[in-house]
Formats: sequence, structure tokens, C-alpha cells
Amino acid sequence: MKTMEYATEIFQKHYAEWIESQKNQTSGYEYESSFVEMIQKVEQEVFQSSVGKVPASKNQKKKSKRVLEK
Repeated sequence: MKTMEYATEIFQKHYAEWIESQKNQTSGYEYESSFVEMIQKVEQEVFQSSVGKVPASKNQKKKSKRVLEK
């Protein structure tokens, strides 16, 4: 799957969940803070997908190749 399509899919999934959680929301502060939290989750997930899985060992990290490298 292309990265743009994957990023869009991630955003749509998180946005749909966020919209569902905002039903009966009356506080403007809670509305905005939950939106910021949702966007941060999206950006973290999209960034992680572009970098690829990072190994837990610091020695393996140096040997790993990024997704965009050939």
C-alpha cells in the first residue's frame, strides 16, 4: 500500500473514532483537547509507518534499513 493511502486510512480511522467519542460533548475545552490528542496519535502512527519498525536493541538499530532505502 502506498504511504499516502495508508496515512489517509490512518487519519480516517482515528477521525471516525474521535467523532463517535464527541457525541453529547458540551465542553469546548474537552472538544479541542481531545482533537489535539487524536491528531498527535495520527502523526505518531504515520511517522512510525514511514520510518518502519525500530528494533529494541541499540546494536540492531544501527544495522536496520529505513523503509525508503534500497
